[in-house]
Amino acid sequence: MRVILDIPLKLNELLRAVGVNVVVGDEEQVHAITTDTRDCCRRDLFIALQGENSSGELYVGEALKKGCYVISTSHTKGAFHVDDSSLALMQIASLYKSKINIKHTIAVTGSVGKSTTVKFINRILSEKFVTHLPEGNLNNHIGVPLTLLRAPISTEILITELGMNHENEIAPLSRCVEPDIAIITSVGTAHIGNLGSRENIAKAKLEITAGMRNGRLILPYGEPLLKGVENSIYVGRNTSLSAFSLNNSQDGEYIFKSPLGNIHNIAFFDTREHLLQDLCFAISASLLLGMMPDEIIRGVNAITKEDLRQRFIKLKDFTIFDDSYNASIESIKADIDYLTKFGAPTGALLGDILELGKESEPIHEEVGRIVAKSGLNSLYLIGTYAEYTARGAIECGMPQNRIFINTDEMSYIKTFEQIKYGHISGEIILFKASHKLRLDKIADMFAEERMYYD
Repeated sequence: MRVILDIPLKLNELLRAVGVNVVVGDEEQVHAITTDTRDCCRRDLFIALQGENSSGELYVGEALKKGCYVISTSHTKGAFHVDDSSLALMQIASLYKSKINIKHTIAVTGSVGKSTTVKFINRILSEKFVTHLPEGNLNNHIGVPLTLLRAPISTEILITELGMNHENEIAPLSRCVEPDIAIITSVGTAHIGNLGSRENIAKAKLEITAGMRNGRLILPYGEPLLKGVENSIYVGRNTSLSAFSLNNSQDGEYIFKSPLGNIHNIAFFDTREHLLQDLCFAISASLLLGMMPDEIIRGVNAITKEDLRQRFIKLKDFTIFDDSYNASIESIKADIDYLTKFGAPTGALLGDILELGKESEPIHEEVGRIVAKSGLNSLYLIGTYAEYTARGAIECGMPQNRIFINTDEMSYIKTFEQIKYGHISGEIILFKASHKLRLDKIADMFAEERMYYD
């Protein structure tokens, strides 16, 4: 990725920020930063990062030939040497952030709901401020600093999403962005295979405070693992026990109650509890930043279904509810509860939930039990743990002839045909799995064949 900086950085100042004791001419400036030599230009700064499948160190020579400045951990000839290139990227991002007159920085993390909360916050705050938020899934040690570096000079509110797979990953991200409002949306079971327990997951999420300076931490009311955290604000749904609460009203709208004042007549297009909780986080952050009730209401009204990572694909005699971007047992249950309210036959295509470690088999069996108890008509399974999910569903009484199994996660056509020929007329089918399984590709196959179903 190549990022053109809205504010050029002096190379001398940049090198000091990453701990390189080399003096260059004061006139030398960096106008763009890249992590990919395929799109780099002369005098860009190329940072040799370690990727999932390849190392940027392999391309240092190419970057030098193209006339780039280079930051590297292993090359010394012609490059600026650092001990940790990803840390250097974060240090450069912090330097760049200091050049922009940002009024406030918000950081959001959580097992589920963080991306939706980021988008809700952005919609509301955009009514008053110039905001900047991540594009796509830029929430790791590379994506977060790239989000900062892409911020325009006009940015007033920087909104960031901090993800993690292991402990000690959120802390350096927090120190990079230095939030004055931090939000933990939830503590679930995602990455429990790496962290061992929900207690350790909660501890890792609380690393979001590492870079806070006199900030406010917003937490979900009712999560026992986050109970009693000092200097925090608890938000919830339909409760008088949390400081900030989004409550149902008799006319079908909502009332937001807080020590900063109440907001009446809030309308929202969706009734799912996890989305209303995300909305509660967004409204809370907006109030803390001084927004007025009418501004918040306009912002809530600006939220649309396009702000959700979900889509409905309506075919001739069944509908796909594609919420396949990611999955956890908590989000699967929430989606199934949502579908059962439609009053139509329901089914689910479920793939593996990854990074559960030794908990993989029991959690997938529990997913199967949830499906069966919810009364779904059909269950389509794909992935390594498909048979465990099927076992849980059969255990709770789901007919075996309504369970379709594909243990080869790369064989999309098999699952496509299982659904095409096995669905019930009028059925709404949920697509849900960890992102790596890319169930959206199967949804796209149906979307492309729409002509045959219309």
